[in-house]
Amino acid sequence: MSGVDKETRGRINPVYILLDIGKNMWGKPIETAVRVIRSLIDELKTDPEDLETTWLSFLTVGSDVEIIMPLTEILLIKILK
Repeated sequence: MSGVDKETRGRINPVYILLDIGKNMWGKPIETAVRVIRSLIDELKTDPEDLETTWLSFLTVGSDVEIIMPLTEILLIKILK
């Protein structure tokens, strides 16, 4: 949580989402995973406490691990539909 100040750090709930992008996830499995992630974010955005405390990070796992988005306040996350 390198970009987070000390006061904020004590109040956040970090959520790390790892998405397998290997060949076994192509097609329907990855579509389902993305749909679940969108649903999770939508749900978190409906709870006032979650809005204040939840920070998300997205990582993909294939032949390598890649940070797609570092920890970010949920309010700042825009998911394309």
